[in-house]
Amino acid sequence: MCSSHTWQIYDMASSYDFSLGYISVAEKVAAKLYQSVLQGHQQSVLPVDNEHCFVCHMLIPLEKAYIQDIYYTLQSADGKRAYSQSEGLCLAHLKKLIAITKEDELIDFLLNHAAQHFERWVEDMKAFVLKQETLHRDLQNDNERKACYEVLVHLSGGK
Repeated sequence: MCSSHTWQIYDMASSYDFSLGYISVAEKVAAKLYQSVLQGHQQSVLPVDNEHCFVCHMLIPLEKAYIQDIYYTLQSADGKRAYSQSEGLCLAHLKKLIAITKEDELIDFLLNHAAQHFERWVEDMKAFVLKQETLHRDLQNDNERKACYEVLVHLSGGK
């Protein structure tokens, strides 16, 4: 689904239902990201950009500048360390960053980082769903409660 409709479903669904439905999606994304690393980045799982949005077209120059800044930041060990401690980019912006990246090692780093986060969110969503089903809601932690939101943001971009 497009970003807009994904967010509409998220707004209408409960966190439980959304988590339950998106566990398999997030698992597939993590697996494909890892597979892309193993296959030398030949397989793209990153979403296609919305080409028909007037606002998106106005933001393209600014977005390119930010992506370029991130690329230059990642050239240093400190930049990579800071990125590794972050949630990373949504898949649409990750795709744009990878498109300007020449170093296979950096692409591997970015794809592995994204895949690891999707794997973590999958585990948190599974724990969230399990605790909801067994009425152990009081045992849920913040990561479990917000995992489906993080997956949504990274798959569809911000609302």
